[in-house]
Amino acid sequence: MTQEQKIKLFSNQFKMKIGTKIIAHQYEVSTTPDIKESFLFNKVVNAAGDKLRTHVGFYVIAGRTIFTPQALSGDLVLETTYNNIPFQVKVSGSARQIFKVIDFESENYDRHLVAANLVNNIIKHAFEDTAYTQIGRAPRFFNLKNGFFLPDAPDDLIAIPGFKASAFRSSDCSTMLIDSLFKFMGQKNCYATM
Repeated sequence: MTQEQKIKLFSNQFKMKIGTKIIAHQYEVSTTPDIKESFLFNKVVNAAGDKLRTHVGFYVIAGRTIFTPQALSGDLVLETTYNNIPFQVKVSGSARQIFKVIDFESENYDRHLVAANLVNNIIKHAFEDTAYTQIGRAPRFFNLKNGFFLPDAPDDLIAIPGFKASAFRSSDCSTMLIDSLFKFMGQKNCYATM
């Protein structure tokens, strides 16, 4: 005979409610001169950020594309500078795809993947104005100001608290997964350790 009893279950997954009317337009973005490195590409596009926002409003960079709720009537070309180097940022209005955020819950794998990319990029950009910094390409965010030394560890080893956050679709709902984690970093450069 089994006895029924109530338990408290603590989870790191939180159910998300995604509005069905949210629509995002995805546009290809290119620069002149052409930039191969993703990090530099993002810096140049963000350098044109204020001009870009006047035309498209809120936007999220995802690879070589941007997502925005605004529909463009044609190509958009913006002049900007980064590190005193002039660049031209082109948003191809003709190369547009339209996604509903509800596609995150779609059975169509390709549409689900793009919508998941959009939702995860929104999460990533939400942390840009906080004390947390993304380290690496994965959605992992760390508070560099709250690092601490570990007892019984080498003097130069510091632990930095943080968390990872990402959205995913399970069989019955959309959820946000949040896990706490630490990054361990040495404070000596490679020459000092030799």
